[in-house]
Amino acid sequence: MGIERLVEGSIGPAFAIASDGRIVAVNTAAADLIGQPARELLNQYCGDVVNALDGAGERLCRADGCPTLEALAGGRPTDLSWCAWQTPDGVHLPVSATAVAIPSDARPDSTAGLILLHVAAAHTGSKDAAAAPLAGEIRVQLFGRPECTRDGVVQPVPRRRAFELLALLAFAGNRGLDRERICEILWPDPSGGSERTHLRVLLHTLRQSLGRDVTEAVDTDDRGRLRLANDIRVDIVAFERGATALQQCDPATHVGAGAEGRLGEIDVLLSLYVGDLDEAAQFGSWVLPYRERLHSLYLGLLNEATRLAARAGDGARAMDYCRRAAAADPLQEEFQIALIAAYGQLGRPRDAVAQYDLYQRRLASDLALQPSMAVQRALRQAVHGA
Repeated sequence: MGIERLVEGSIGPAFAIASDGRIVAVNTAAADLIGQPARELLNQYCGDVVNALDGAGERLCRADGCPTLEALAGGRPTDLSWCAWQTPDGVHLPVSATAVAIPSDARPDSTAGLILLHVAAAHTGSKDAAAAPLAGEIRVQLFGRPECTRDGVVQPVPRRRAFELLALLAFAGNRGLDRERICEILWPDPSGGSERTHLRVLLHTLRQSLGRDVTEAVDTDDRGRLRLANDIRVDIVAFERGATALQQCDPATHVGAGAEGRLGEIDVLLSLYVGDLDEAAQFGSWVLPYRERLHSLYLGLLNEATRLAARAGDGARAMDYCRRAAAADPLQEEFQIALIAAYGQLGRPRDAVAQYDLYQRRLASDLALQPSMAVQRALRQAVHGA
């Protein structure tokens, strides 16, 4: 998976820069924020076109150094100090940004930086502008708190059931689902034949909120199958495809600079997983097996990332992955052992004891069990080195 595909597959505005600050890849959402066509941005220097501002409204790009390149030098995902983005027409949009270091495909010894942006809100100057047809790239976030963005700007989607419809169609893929089956899943309790009306209302709500149709007909028969439009990008789809591709890829022949290159791609996928699918438990029971599969893929990525970081001698990075895995599945013994061991390797025996005590209490409370001998051995090794 090359840097261009990672940028294009990102759920929000994203671009990549080389180690000298030149832009080497950019997606449509980021190009629209910058105000130039994507192809014209390639090989331009980031500092010449990026209008990121700090909390005081000052431009972050400076002559005496690049804070983004400095953050990338650390080699691990870093939240940047970007607070706002100045659009070409002078509007300041609240933003946050994360930098992920990824070895270059062309030169394994050269690191490219993937910059992932999130625009928190949109501002418009008139009712006419707000009512104008919206024609832009639509991205759907279903991990954590659901939201839809158009060209990187969050759009209001008032109906919770609309997000459930988007999730349902995302999992259905190109084959789509017929309208009757959609109604059966979303409204399992018959309500006098009004389910079709409810579906039409949902589709209208999405069209009004996002300024365009997000579904298309698969065929024209009586079943009327629907699927998501091909250009709608959904985080759960990008995550599942990317994680599955990594599982099927031999690490020995993987693109990039060995383990570091694979870790970089894992970091990009992990950045999509900002929370469980339907973490507020508002969707129907149909979502449970899909949520479990995505959660399992997430834990698998964290597990592999922990091993790769530990093998590379980066104890702090390995511990960060361990903490995230243990928080996602606090009863999984493997993650507890790895986290306790990481604390020991970093010379933090008190933290190892605290983690063991936390796991012991959780295990006793939830399962009426005590930590296994393997966990106890990990604790002794972390505290006493034997």
